[in-house]
Amino acid sequence: MIANGQRSIQQHYFTRAREGVFRANEGFDTVAVSPGLDALFIKSALHPYCYYKGPLELPENGENAGAEAYPAALAVYYADNGDLIIGQTAYVPEDFTGQRSAFFTHQYVIPSTRKDEWVRHPERIFAIQDFAVSHDAAQGKELPELLEAAAIPTSDQTQSQHPDVLLSQLGITRETFEMLLMSMMASVTNRRKVYVVLGGEPDRAERDARRLMQILWSCMPYAFRRRMGVLTFSGEAEGKQHLHVTFLGKGALRQSDRQLEREMLFDLSAGRLAGVESAGGAGRWMETIWTLRGEPERLQALFDFCEQALAGLDAGHALSLSAYEELCTLFTIEQGGPAGDALYDADRKQVWHSLASYMKGEGEATRKPRLHELFVRLLRLETADVKRTGDPLLIDAMLGCEAYAERGERALLSRAVALFIMRAAAGGDTAATVPLLEPVQRRPEMFRSVFRELYSLSPRTAESCAAFVLGRIDGTRALQTALAFWLTYADPLSLNFFAGETVSAVKRLLAKETPGRKVDNGAALFRFFEELSEQPGLERYADYCELLKLEIQLMLLEEAPLAELEAEHVIRLGFMLDPPAPELLPHLTKGHRLTLELWSAVYGVLNMERGGEARAAAAMSKLGPLELDRAQAFLRGVWRNGLPRSAFSGMAFAFYGGGGGEAGKWGTFDFDPMLDYVAQAAGSKETVYEFIEWSASDERFIGSSGGIDPHYRAALNRYFDRYDNGALRMKPVRERLMALPNDAFIALFREIRARQAPGWQRLILRRRKPLLLAVLVAVTVFIIIPAIWTPVSAFIMRPVPELRVTELPERTASDVIVVKAEAADSYDKLPNIYINDVLAGQGKVSREIFLASGVNTITIKAENKYGRSPETVTKTIILEQTVGPKLPVSTSSTTGGTTDGVSASGTGGAGTTGTTGTTGGTKQGTKTDTTKSGQTGNGGTKGTTLRE
Repeated sequence: MIANGQRSIQQHYFTRAREGVFRANEGFDTVAVSPGLDALFIKSALHPYCYYKGPLELPENGENAGAEAYPAALAVYYADNGDLIIGQTAYVPEDFTGQRSAFFTHQYVIPSTRKDEWVRHPERIFAIQDFAVSHDAAQGKELPELLEAAAIPTSDQTQSQHPDVLLSQLGITRETFEMLLMSMMASVTNRRKVYVVLGGEPDRAERDARRLMQILWSCMPYAFRRRMGVLTFSGEAEGKQHLHVTFLGKGALRQSDRQLEREMLFDLSAGRLAGVESAGGAGRWMETIWTLRGEPERLQALFDFCEQALAGLDAGHALSLSAYEELCTLFTIEQGGPAGDALYDADRKQVWHSLASYMKGEGEATRKPRLHELFVRLLRLETADVKRTGDPLLIDAMLGCEAYAERGERALLSRAVALFIMRAAAGGDTAATVPLLEPVQRRPEMFRSVFRELYSLSPRTAESCAAFVLGRIDGTRALQTALAFWLTYADPLSLNFFAGETVSAVKRLLAKETPGRKVDNGAALFRFFEELSEQPGLERYADYCELLKLEIQLMLLEEAPLAELEAEHVIRLGFMLDPPAPELLPHLTKGHRLTLELWSAVYGVLNMERGGEARAAAAMSKLGPLELDRAQAFLRGVWRNGLPRSAFSGMAFAFYGGGGGEAGKWGTFDFDPMLDYVAQAAGSKETVYEFIEWSASDERFIGSSGGIDPHYRAALNRYFDRYDNGALRMKPVRERLMALPNDAFIALFREIRARQAPGWQRLILRRRKPLLLAVLVAVTVFIIIPAIWTPVSAFIMRPVPELRVTELPERTASDVIVVKAEAADSYDKLPNIYINDVLAGQGKVSREIFLASGVNTITIKAENKYGRSPETVTKTIILEQTVGPKLPVSTSSTTGGTTDGVSASGTGGAGTTGTTGTTGGTKQGTKTDTTKSGQTGNGGTKGTTLRE
């Protein structure tokens, strides 16, 4: 906006002229301007507010009314770039032509960097007297820049006048004043416009509007003043941007105007209010403003206090009425006196919360000395009065200021909190101090400072507080957290005090737990103390940690019997068993030593790695008979509900008989009960087979000669007889066990299989050679008999083949016919077939026969390889000789079809032939004999019988 003179006040004239800065022809335009204003800013930020709307009751051209009847209008608003514009628009009866009216606008543009000089002093804005109402074109188009605000003269007529004088004249009551002020402040944030109509003539109403705005402006916080836009007179409600409050002439608020329904309307001339804001949410603030309305210095002190408190916070706080309600309380307390003290005592916690929230925004550029002074004043009040006590909420609120307090203030704060704790413990009730320490513990460094102060005031009280806190802890995790905190930040307390209290707490916590939980919690505490002294700054607690570690181990040895533990608990004892700490041994009684050896043996078995069997055997061999029984009873209970393969090696020690311990020497094992245990605990025979496979390669189960331990051999025999008789008869089990890479085991399983086999199998195994010979003979017989069975049975049965011959015609004119025949039986599929006593083929034949003139006889015969034949089939066919055309031949025919299969037998008279016909067909299975008689020839008399 400003090209040069960035801290100078610029000026701008606007009216109707022959020509302007931006136009060469006549009309409304800028006629003069300071050089520091650029054209874009003038057109966008100044021109829209260069207008005039006169009173509705006066004509626009000024006829029949003097120019003085048209009030000037003061516009105060902020441009988008933050510059403050103060401008006045005055009515002009005649323009440069002398023929029409116009208006003249004179505007001052105050740079945003200097606007606070005006914001804080409303009289500079609303009492300016030096506004131009005309311009001589001869003086040019450039206006001077003003370096000082004093260059703009103001009126001092209203500065000494009490606000109530004007309010009384305008009929504004306290309630109306508060609603008007609240509505104006609300319009900055809710985008609702405020329209005010004052009584009286327009010119006087405008002057009253300036004086009223000066009062209202002085009662608004600076943040609202920096956004507030005001127009002191307009004939119409136009709702210009950046203008929040507009004073209107009478009659401008028409009830029918729907555009004004959502706005805030104060028609004071008619006593009508609509849509206005009430002061219900800011009662104390409005009470204070009303009280100080006639005291500009105190009002300015209030706003300066608020301005300082709001510095560094987000802009929303500065426009929040609730924030000013809180700040008003702080300001009243800051001012002192009975009213302030009473206000503080009424709600100390809320006062400290408010103080902390407004100290929050403090930084290098936003120091807040008045808040710090109030902070110190309140702390001194709390420390000086021995009757004042604190509660956790109050202390927490006070500690909210700690982050912004200076070193001396922080020390005073620590003393105040320490005194609260001392006063709470004065009656001997240490429990009352614990809640007061809780908010301090959330700020560790502050806790250190408070506890040092408390210890310096009363060491006994400090120790009582620590002892009470440690004594009421009900869990090991909470104890670890508390110890880590107290050892770090309660450094005035002695090591002897901490050692005694911690040992008591540990014993109390472990005593109430079950043996298994004792081990778990003891292991957790042991690791905690082991790591504690290694933390930076806590090295001085090394001896204290060693003492606690020793106490934990001794307590576990006394209060955690093996019989009441589970396997996982024994494994967690590794912190004191792998290996036992040398510093522990001198403190052990005989009973402690026996328990430690028992735990170590069981731990060695449960935690045994591959190749560690000898070490486990050595630990078991050190046990006396009673301890060994306890160890084995415990181990047997570990896998009572399931025996995984990974546990085989450890499980074996549950049946250890002693006598070993040196490298390569295992002593004895009770294999028989071991296999019983495996069979019962495994849950399936599959696990037993896995155990047997595993044991075949373990040194403890292999004899001195490298085969199998004789005791284990006997135990395996008893197992298969007792639990798994017949297992080796099952092929999968047998193949699995016979595949072991140990010949002694394979030989054993063969013996078991033979012993458990059925009687007939044992007989076979004892008489193998005779039985083998008998089997060979039987196999030979089974091979030979099928080979000779068929011819022998055929010889006995003497089967006759069945002969089938196809039908042949009785008469034919052709000298060649085809004879077809088939023959077969159950023992010979290809019998010989003879036609006319000549071998025609086997099984099936087809042969052409040449016929002679007259009667021809054809015989068909079959014979199998056993010499058996059916009856011979004889066929008689007449070959007819014709001269000339052939006539139809009459033949015997069968109507309805002929049935397959012809069997023939019969006799005939000599030299006779005859024909016989069958009508209607022949049924299947009916034998028909037909005797043919007729001609006598050389062949004798023949006949044919057909079987269908």
